[in-house]
Amino acid sequence: MSDGRERLLTVKGFGEGKVRSLVDALGGWERLSELLEKGDVETISSVDRISEKTAVDLILAYRDEDPGNMLGTEGSRTIYDGILEKL
Repeated sequence: MSDGRERLLTVKGFGEGKVRSLVDALGGWERLSELLEKGDVETISSVDRISEKTAVDLILAYRDEDPGNMLGTEGSRTIYDGILEKL
């Protein structure tokens, strides 16, 4: 796997088979890559068994971003968790 696909495997519960299913459901790796770059949670989560939270986790993993590093304070972490709950 290349082109950032290996980073998707770092998402909890996401193995090679699930990545393949996601790629197939969205019409290929280029399309998925485009959606991940844009941060298109709605389209990614429209795939069967992909929640909004999982879509966010995939986007962050693809971008090699760690929400823990982006959210250094407890207050910002609370806001982030609240947003994820509403998704």
